[in-house]
Amino acid sequence: MDNLSKTYNITMKQKLLYIIFIVIYGINLNAQVSFSHAAGIKLLVPAFNSASVLDIESEPTLGLMYSPRVNVIQFNNSTISLGTHFAMAFEGSFNTNGNNSSSFVFDIPFVIEYNFGLASNRRNTDKFGLYVGGGYGVHNSGGSETISSKISGFIGNIGVRFFSFGVPFDIHASYLKGTGDTSNDSVFGLGLQYTFGF
Repeated sequence: MDNLSKTYNITMKQKLLYIIFIVIYGINLNAQVSFSHAAGIKLLVPAFNSASVLDIESEPTLGLMYSPRVNVIQFNNSTISLGTHFAMAFEGSFNTNGNNSSSFVFDIPFVIEYNFGLASNRRNTDKFGLYVGGGYGVHNSGGSETISSKISGFIGNIGVRFFSFGVPFDIHASYLKGTGDTSNDSVFGLGLQYTFGF
């Protein structure tokens, strides 16, 4: 019985080692790290509902977006990447009474994404592509010295890549849900980008 048990344990260890070897070998084959990026414009629509930021107006803001990413694992027609969709905008109000105000808006997500089809890597020139991912994000809408307008929490995003008149575009959508003190706050984003390298 002991010999049978030892034989079984050795066989299982051999199988586990074989599986681990195959996985590591497969990852090494496909882990050809590459860099991709896109840039464009993004509309940010915050919804402030927490008590700490009720005095801040939830107005849509249009700004610039830059989306660099590193493709860490590559398959035949897709990649898994780490990156961001950084957006920055300027908002302000000016009137004849002199009560002017201005601030910068920052939207900084850190996401892991699955990219498929067009622009999943620099060699993929399919007519159509998409990506979906999630991670953690921080949004700061300026505010004042006494009122915090920062939202941080989990973010999900999705995008579609396509050619239009021979130019590679990317329609991007994101949703940030606040956590902790900003659990009632959220930010929706919608962007249009040009994909470099094609």
